[in-house]
Amino acid sequence: MLPKNESEEVGSTWDCGSDLTPRMEITATGFSHSIITVFKGLLRPSIQHDIEYHDAESRYLPRTRKVTLRVSDVYQSYFYKPLNILTNDLFKRATNIQSGNINLYILYVFIALIVALYWVL
Repeated sequence: MLPKNESEEVGSTWDCGSDLTPRMEITATGFSHSIITVFKGLLRPSIQHDIEYHDAESRYLPRTRKVTLRVSDVYQSYFYKPLNILTNDLFKRATNIQSGNINLYILYVFIALIVALYWVL
């Protein structure tokens, strides 16, 4: 029984009878927050909070809030960057070997031939 001055409203059960708004939806950040927390050591997240208040004296009434969550690219940090450094070092050493001296190239072929013959025997 309801009092006379209150009315009964019918709504969806799963949203507790209230109208849903876009602010009630789960975002990608909220969904991935638990995953980022578990892999914090590997992903190294950085969180930045920006809060704008109505006045400088009162910190109890924020006007706007902005939270920025950034996660470093794991593939870039742990695979592509070290591979890039390794290949650049390798190619720098290869340019030192390739000096343009034909006598030096003949020496390289001769050393490779001796190593190949030694390997076979």
